[in-house]
Amino acid sequence: MNKSVAWFVKFFEEEQHADQFMSGHLHLKVLSYFKALEDDDGGRQDKHEAVSHWLQPNQINITIQPLNGGSAFTIPSEDLAGPIAISLDIFDSMHVFCMYAVGNIGFEIVDGQLDLSLEDIDLANEQLKFDARCLEFGKWAVVVSAEIFMERLQSAMAEQNFKFMTGLVEYYDDKTFHGQFTLKQTPFRKQQRFDYQKEFRVCVFPREINMMTAGPMNLSIGDLSSGCTKMSADDVMTAFKLTTTSASR
Repeated sequence: MNKSVAWFVKFFEEEQHADQFMSGHLHLKVLSYFKALEDDDGGRQDKHEAVSHWLQPNQINITIQPLNGGSAFTIPSEDLAGPIAISLDIFDSMHVFCMYAVGNIGFEIVDGQLDLSLEDIDLANEQLKFDARCLEFGKWAVVVSAEIFMERLQSAMAEQNFKFMTGLVEYYDDKTFHGQFTLKQTPFRKQQRFDYQKEFRVCVFPREINMMTAGPMNLSIGDLSSGCTKMSADDVMTAFKLTTTSASR
């Protein structure tokens, strides 16, 4: 995990689900769930989840060889309406748990202290701001220590013998990016329009390779209440802010 992430924030529509999370109970959806959502489903829908290749039309030609042995024909780039997306079915059954990552502001903490100029503080506070669209994720928010969450998660995964990956999502410009992602990168790449979500993901592989229609999974990682706090989603919008003492001014 990127050590500059200090906290995770998880949004919930129902308070009881927030309480369950604080008790260490995680509800993971399969990745195909997010691909199938309606477009207006609060920033969660993404039909291009886990795209392994994103190819710009002006940089490719497509040649098709008929199976009946006929002559191959080529579709020129100018006849392509938009980018070509290629995805692998193996990721559809992967379980994912998504959180907002806080603290990756690009300034080094030494002995628990930040030595910043006023300009740096303003810049850091800009980076700590939540986009108002995050309110679409639910009425409640739980802020949890990234360190405590990861300790609980890694221990539980080892005990329950799950294979998993974690990481910050990186966002690409779908208008200009042309290329492919590695298998390890693929679940952690999304289009730039989602970058306001500052997402951290837990990706859990299915135990059996043929579980392509698997539903959601419930996972217990141990009580988190000692390292988290619950508040309204409105309150979390302004919960993170750096200030200076009067002496420093």
